Amino acid sequence: MSDRQALIRARIEEGYPPAAAANMSDVEMNENAARRFDCGIDAWGFEEDGAEVHEDYYVSNELWDRACPDDRVVRWMEEDGTELAQGRFVLCVGCLERRLGRTPAA
Repeated sequence: MSDRQALIRARIEEGYPPAAAANMSDVEMNENAARRFDCGIDAWGFEEDGAEVHEDYYVSNELWDRACPDDRVVRWMEEDGTELAQGRFVLCVGCLERRLGRTPAA
């Protein structure tokens, strides 16, 4: 079994749908290939003053799809009715705003 297959299997055992597990394994195997750095700054997991920093924000599925039509998002519903999604891209909020044609607030 390859490393990728092992990662996919582990995510499926955690309860992720196979397509979402495949997305996650792609990111884990090669984080830079899946993420988009429109501005050249990694918004996910950089070090600053000795601490790991990342930027978290949430947008609706519709907004994300408008900003990142090239992302391979997998969506599913949990048994309790919660809607979840797993894509491959990580964008800072400024890059998301630019992709939408909006200027981020200063």
